[in-house]
Amino acid sequence: MAKWRNVPVEIRFWDKVHIPEDINDCWIWIGGKHDKRFGYGGFAVSGEKREKAHRFSFALHNPIFIGWEGVQVLHHCDNAMCVNPKHLYAGTNDDNVRDRMSRGRHVSKKGHEHWHYL
Repeated sequence: MAKWRNVPVEIRFWDKVHIPEDINDCWIWIGGKHDKRFGYGGFAVSGEKREKAHRFSFALHNPIFIGWEGVQVLHHCDNAMCVNPKHLYAGTNDDNVRDRMSRGRHVSKKGHEHWHYL
């Protein structure tokens, strides 16, 4: 971590993102996980402050978003490791639940049929 001490946070963040040749595809977070249960990427913003990688990406591209209490960042692509700002949008918990239901992620599936593996 010491080698990153004086590097701007945005550079540290983008160093952990794989951006494919087609920039409209998912940009995959290749850093650590925020939580293993849901598979979201995790990013150490500063010191002990950690943020979900997709939320940090959204905040970088939507500075007015920073500090919105109760606002969630959702994925159009349904890929928890995606940080492509074009795939992200702000929503409420109700929006998140509706998305989960409409995409069938509320149904318990096993193995490679589980939404986590999609």
